Formats: sequence, structure tokens, C-alpha cells
Amino acid sequence: MSGIDYAEKSRWDFIKHRMWKKQSKRKLCNQLENESELRRCLNYFDLICYGLGANIGSNFFLFIGELLLIAGPSICISFFVGGVISMITAVCFAELSSRIPTNGGQYSYVYIYYGECIGWIAFVLMSFEYGLSSALNAVGFMHTLKVAINEVGFSIPDYWISTDIWKDVISINPAATIMIVLLILLMLRGIKESITVNNIFTVGIMLFYQYANVLSIAIFDYNKAQPFFRNGEIGVMRGAAVAFFGYTSFEQPITVAEEAINPQRDLPKSLTRQIMIETVQYSVLAYLVSGFINIDKIDPSNENTQIPNGLKEAGYPWHGYFILIGTLIGMFPAVLDSLLSQTRILYRVSKDNVIGKRFMSVNPKTKVPQYSVIFTGVVILVIVLLFDISFLAQFISLSTLCGYCLIMSIVAFKKMARKTWSAVLQGLLFFLSMALGFIHSMQTNSDYLLLTILAGVILNILVILIEAKVHPDLATMQEDERENLIFKDKPYTCMWNPFLPSIGISCSALVIGYMDIVVWSSFFIGTILIGISYFLYVIPRKHKEKLSKMQQSQKNGNLQI
Repeated sequence: MSGIDYAEKSRWDFIKHRMWKKQSKRKLCNQLENESELRRCLNYFDLICYGLGANIGSNFFLFIGELLLIAGPSICISFFVGGVISMITAVCFAELSSRIPTNGGQYSYVYIYYGECIGWIAFVLMSFEYGLSSALNAVGFMHTLKVAINEVGFSIPDYWISTDIWKDVISINPAATIMIVLLILLMLRGIKESITVNNIFTVGIMLFYQYANVLSIAIFDYNKAQPFFRNGEIGVMRGAAVAFFGYTSFEQPITVAEEAINPQRDLPKSLTRQIMIETVQYSVLAYLVSGFINIDKIDPSNENTQIPNGLKEAGYPWHGYFILIGTLIGMFPAVLDSLLSQTRILYRVSKDNVIGKRFMSVNPKTKVPQYSVIFTGVVILVIVLLFDISFLAQFISLSTLCGYCLIMSIVAFKKMARKTWSAVLQGLLFFLSMALGFIHSMQTNSDYLLLTILAGVILNILVILIEAKVHPDLATMQEDERENLIFKDKPYTCMWNPFLPSIGISCSALVIGYMDIVVWSSFFIGTILIGISYFLYVIPRKHKEKLSKMQQSQKNGNLQI
């Protein structure tokens, strides 16, 4: 076909072709077999510290006051529910990461199994998650620093921390900006230097958690931890929706897969074991702090000081100051890891030729995708310097949960992913489960909870069994051995598949149903805008690129003649 004929071809035919075009798993695995441009230097300890630093560093201390108001002492169950959902998702991530150890993570998996359009949406939502998380933690770090300095009798001018310009939406945060600049300079030095700093801070925050455990046991008052179910079952589930913030970045080690020494072996172990550590630590400490914090005196507007204030009332003011120091230590790796993950995602998307090729340029000396680092830093600097984005926290959690549902559905249906009607059923199934969770959130009768969960699980399993009955060959088909065993070791396999991912989808949908309607509306509008951006940016770019190749091919043919 000539370039002119191609130009006259229906644009709609091209759009349909691109929207559902899937990335070749074989081609990607062949690329990963070759020598990586990035430096492979990360071991198992580096990966598990990377995941722990992204999560356990700050989330618990920042949201504990809000959670106590929502669920009371039963927040330990809220954290456990969040941990169970995260563990199911982690097992699914572990299987995919052992088969496709690429920096793209969730984006790459969705691109391979659902096509370019859904992959683009996953990429943008991941960018929101990592970019805004780093900005939120950077601003939170500075607010906590101010509180810590005030506790010892000194003060920092408010304009150094934050100055409101317009209706709590536009504000200037100069101190957080300085922090981001320092982290950008660190990342430009190299991955090993960045991870070493992360490891030091992560080990430090884990020691502070053990200090908090021992202290909380010593001053625990059983009477203050009563009643256990302060707001009933509804409080527990609403608490789980908020507590899930503590797990939302557990998959970040996947974004440095191409810099791991043995990603197929180490990534699955690091993902699952960090969730186990976080779930136990969160649940235990959550119950212990309810034994010395007076829930009736919690100030929702000052979420950074709930544990220090509780320690003051118990007669341990200096211990509260140490907790603030621990919170500060934990926020540093949370910001660093989110920034680092964002740069690696840009690198992989650029390698897939979905965005400009400049993002895949690697410094030959430091082995760092320097343009991705600089671009990410500039964007986050603008956000941190000018905007107050605290209101986007629940939006991040909702988009993360939806992304996790996609990953679990991939594992459950990956043997049947080529069937169009299968993909339609997956989408219908997800929205039905989500609707059940939303309906239950409107109820006050706790008897509906078990019925809601069972109905969602049954819907998931029913569709899987129907497909297995109609297409038994597909249900038992093994994937191409070359793709599955592209590396030396046997890939990690999700246990009890497809039942475990199905339960995870239903539980995630139930938690989503407890989120505010404003968050739902924002996410719905945001997803539509992201989809529109695909048609305004990716499609024209691919169309122009294809036309250019056709014209160049025609020109070369004429020259040969």
C-alpha cells in the first residue's frame, strides 16, 4: 500500500486497530533477555526495603487519627482487611512479574493483555499515583517537621512551609520544593546510590516501629480500647477503605525490575513478604495505640500529632517527640521511592514507543534515564510549589484499587484473554461487584455484609466456570513455553487460580463502594479525560509515524528502481 493510499484509509479503521493492539509478550521478553541499558545491581534486600520504604514509612502515622475516629479500636481489623486484599493482589503481581520482569509493571501487563488504549489509561493513572504520592509526602514531611520543631520550643515561619494563595487549591510550598530538588540530584547519581540511602532510612523507620510497639505495650490501657467496635461493622469497612492507603505502593519494586540482579526470583518474594510485614505491623500497632489515645479528643485538623498527643496525656511527652522524628524518617524514602518509580515507568513507556523517545535516553556513565528523572522532577516541583493536592488522596486510592482489579482479572483470565466476549464479561463482572459494594455502603444493617461478599465471589467464579465449560481447551491450555520460561528458573504461580483473584476483585470492589461519591465522580471524569487524551495524542502520533514509514518505504523503493 502506498503512502497516499494509506493516508486515504479510514481513520476509524486505524483507531480500532490501535486501541486493541496488544504488545507482544515474546518481543518484550526477548528485549529483556538482552543486556539492559540500566545497571543490574539490586538484590532481594534492596527490593524489599524499596517496597517497605514506599509504604510503611509515613502512611500509618499520618492517618491513624482519622482511622480511630472512623472505626475506633477495630481499626486493627480494617488494616487486616486492607492487608488481605493487598496480599491477594501481591500474589497476582508476583506471577506476572516473574514472567514479565519489566519496569513498566502494571502498565506493561495491561498493555499486553488488554491493549494499547487500556494500557495508556493504566500508565496515566500510575503516573497520578506515584507523582501525586511523592508530592503529598513531600508536603506532609514539611508540615510534620514544623510540628516537631515547635515541640522543642523553636519555630519556623509559616511561609517556609506553606502559604495559601487561592482557596486552599493554589499554595506555595518552598521547603518541600527544596526536598524534591535534593532527591532529584540523588537520583541522577545512580540507582545504587539512591537505593542505599533508601535502605538506611527504611531500616531506621522499622526500628522506630519496634520502639513504638514496646512503648505502646508498656502504657496500654484496656479500658480506653473499649468498645472495640466503636462504629460497628460499617466503621470497620469504611476504615478499611482509608487503611488501604497504607498499602497502595507495595508494587513499586516492580518498577525497578530491569535493575534487579535476579528479578524472576527476588520480585515475587519481596512483594509477598513486605505485605506480610506491613499487615502484621499495622494491625498490631493500630490496636496498641487505641489503648492510650483518647479518641473523643482527637483533632481531625491536626493529623500529624495524634500519637504524640496521646503520649503527652499518658505522661510521656519526649517519647511523642521521638515518634515525630520517626515519622519524618519514614517520609523521606516514601518520597524518594515514588519519584524513582515514576522515572522508570516513563523509561519503559518510551521504550514501547507510546511517548517520545527522549525519555528512554540513558546516561552512559550513571546508567540513569536522566531525561525521565529531570522531567519528573520538574513536574513534581511545579505541583509541590504551587498546589495543595491533599484533596486528591482518596482519588489516588480509588485509581490504585481499580488498577489492582485489572491485574487480578489478568491472572484469572489470562488463558482466555484473546476472547473479546471474555473481556466484556470481565468488565461487567467488575462493575456488578462494585455496585454491590456501593449498595451495601448505603445500608445500616450489618446482616447484608456476608451476602454482599458472597454474591461478588459467586459472580466472579460463575463467569470463570462458564468459560471453562464452553472452552475447556482454553481453560487447560498452557502458554507458550518460550514465553513462560524465558528465564532459567520456574516462574512464580498464583495459588488457587482463578478463585483467589476472584475473591480479591470482589473485596476490592466492596472497599471501593465505601468511598465518597465525590471521589467516584472525580475518578469517572478523570478516566474519561485520560481516554480522550489517548485519541488526541497517541492515535495522531502513531498515525503520523505509520504514514511516515510508508512514505519512506515507497521512496526507498523508487530509489532502488
